[in-house]
Amino acid sequence: MAADSPNSAINALGTVLGYIGAEAATSATFARLLWPQRAYSHLGFIRSTQLALLKPAGGSLYKAVLEALDSVHQHGLFRGQKQGHMLGSPFFPDSRCEYTSHSGSKSLPSYCEASRNNLWVRVIALMPFQQSIAHSKEGRDAEKASGQTQCPVRAQVVVRYVKLRVVKVAKGSGRAPMTVHHDCKAWSLDVLIGTTMTELSGIMAAAMVAFIWKSWFAILWVVPLALKLLSAGVSLQREPLDLTATDLLQEKAQDFEVHLPATSGTFLLISGPPSLVLQFFRHYGHPKRDSTRETIQLVVIITLGLFFPFSLLCSVAWMPTSVQYVWLVYQMYVVGAMYISRYLGVGTLISTEAGIASMLVRSEGFTSLWEDGEHGLVVEGALESNFLTRYGEGQAYVRSLLKHR
Repeated sequence: MAADSPNSAINALGTVLGYIGAEAATSATFARLLWPQRAYSHLGFIRSTQLALLKPAGGSLYKAVLEALDSVHQHGLFRGQKQGHMLGSPFFPDSRCEYTSHSGSKSLPSYCEASRNNLWVRVIALMPFQQSIAHSKEGRDAEKASGQTQCPVRAQVVVRYVKLRVVKVAKGSGRAPMTVHHDCKAWSLDVLIGTTMTELSGIMAAAMVAFIWKSWFAILWVVPLALKLLSAGVSLQREPLDLTATDLLQEKAQDFEVHLPATSGTFLLISGPPSLVLQFFRHYGHPKRDSTRETIQLVVIITLGLFFPFSLLCSVAWMPTSVQYVWLVYQMYVVGAMYISRYLGVGTLISTEAGIASMLVRSEGFTSLWEDGEHGLVVEGALESNFLTRYGEGQAYVRSLLKHR
């Protein structure tokens, strides 16, 4: 082992970077790793570039790995074959929200239940929070004309009203719905592209080390990609949206109020056929249990946690000094990227939720979201957004919507 001053400094800096990087890593890294079908279903050039720059996994992840394994252990997934509960684990995160079903009928009382892994909670969180018209120039002029006194704005809130319906489309009609149902399949080309893009920086570093220094240590830079691809290849299939119910077309729409945290400044009301909407609150996207695949994915998570200590050992004990410098600079880059992506939410911009949010925001009416090509059924969605200036105003507006309905 080299004992000169440059090597000692590199070793010390590597150790410090391991500690700092571990603090930046989050459990969301493994939610994307374990559900790549949903994580990489909305790729685009700009979003793929962000992935390439800000989502490498070659840094220190041991703290996030321990959190993920603690969650897996708490939910009983280590007990044995098909034991434990997926909900709340990295395989199937829990939104930790509740919803109220408003039937509007005395014979069918309202009730409140857990929202579970509700897709719409994340869709709404990814929608842009635009400025209210009440605080534009036109809004201020209207207030002055009516003699109202403008109160100081403490925090804007928004009421999101999502309307869902199921329609039947004739084959060959030429409609091209957004096929978000791919997030429940086992594999797709988007998963391969998205996963590879996240480790593009590591691939480039490996090529440089291999061609310039002719060092076999170049393998270290592509290990995270190999582990990600292995995990994606054995990713669990998910329960898709079921559109085969015979009463979906005739079922009367019902309102479901999702109780989001007050800190989000958002109210969410979903209206649609109960047989459709309740799937989002229950089992849509739930993993189909497969002990072999689950075990392999957990081994991948553990290996990612051990990878940084192993690569640090290689740097300290065997790497040539020039390759050590490359390794250290790359680790500095990875740590910086982890901190930036932690707060910018880069990984969420290419997900199924981001795709749905983009479709609804751009559309002026109903737009196609899911399809069942075999039965010719399409789920359409529309969004109404109302921006207000007080939390109490948001509560009152939701009540007025429910009363009107």
